[in-house]
Amino acid sequence: MMRRRNDSGAVALEVALLMPVFLMVVALIVVAGVRTLYAGLAENEARRAARMASIHTTSSTSSPYPATAAVCGQAGLPIPGATYNAATGCSVTNDMNPLNSSPGEGDLVTVELTYGIPMLQAFVGWVPGSSLDAVATVTVSASVIRE
Repeated sequence: MMRRRNDSGAVALEVALLMPVFLMVVALIVVAGVRTLYAGLAENEARRAARMASIHTTSSTSSPYPATAAVCGQAGLPIPGATYNAATGCSVTNDMNPLNSSPGEGDLVTVELTYGIPMLQAFVGWVPGSSLDAVATVTVSASVIRE
């Protein structure tokens, strides 16, 4: 009488070997998707902040443009799930025309925003000695010519 071969142990071994690889690929796809989502939202906020920094908003003749604190204080608000510190996560750079001593029309203003993503920090933070901490932050910049 012939005996049937039982492959159930081989299947369990294959699943045990391939499941961690499959889960890591799925996790990588999720992390990349979440980071891309936050990068798009942060880029939109940087554009909005640069636009705000480029428009005349005060009646002062010495600097009719909003101060860096005002721009950074209003930037970074509407992204849920991301952390933002206006004091350290925002910089406004004015590339003024060398012929002018004060900001004016035609000058380039650049706003750089940095957001932390706690969800991704918790996800990649378990890797010891990891250089993946950069995955949990998004830094974007936008430049606009002053009007």
